[in-house]
Amino acid sequence: MKRRLIPTAMLWGMMFSSLVLATPPGKYSPPQVDRKVQQEIRNKANKSLCPKGLSWLQGTWRFVGPTRVIGFSDVLTFTGSRYVEEIAGGPPHRHEAGELLGQYSCVSENRLLLRIDKAIPEGVFGNRSGDDYPCDWRRQPSKEGPERLVFICYVEWDLREVKGLDLEFERVPVESPKKR
Repeated sequence: MKRRLIPTAMLWGMMFSSLVLATPPGKYSPPQVDRKVQQEIRNKANKSLCPKGLSWLQGTWRFVGPTRVIGFSDVLTFTGSRYVEEIAGGPPHRHEAGELLGQYSCVSENRLLLRIDKAIPEGVFGNRSGDDYPCDWRRQPSKEGPERLVFICYVEWDLREVKGLDLEFERVPVESPKKR
């Protein structure tokens, strides 16, 4: 059997073309941002359908979904159309902790636009003051146990379903004052 040698230049060309022409899976593909849709969502947010916030969303919610971040915690507290998010986690040598202060607007029946007014410290978990992004929500009322809520957030403004970040929260029960 005769061996066929492939010239080095041709081999490099084949490797390069397979890297350039290969389409990565949706989750890992670069974001596809439609600037026109982005501006439409921001315009709708300026005319919020819920200027005083969503009544059922008021209160405190704790992250309960799956995560790969060691020791991750995320607590969201909604008051009117404003929110405070306390986030922390990561291994000891890369631990992050911070707070996001912001507001939300209802842009459609199941979509909010979250705006970060202040990130403390700046850049915590990639968040910066002035950032905004849409989140779809799915409410899961429960007859037993705490109410659950799933946010599907498009932090890169790529609205393809595969690019949404699923964040599951449960309502933190309000403790009533104890009588003496």
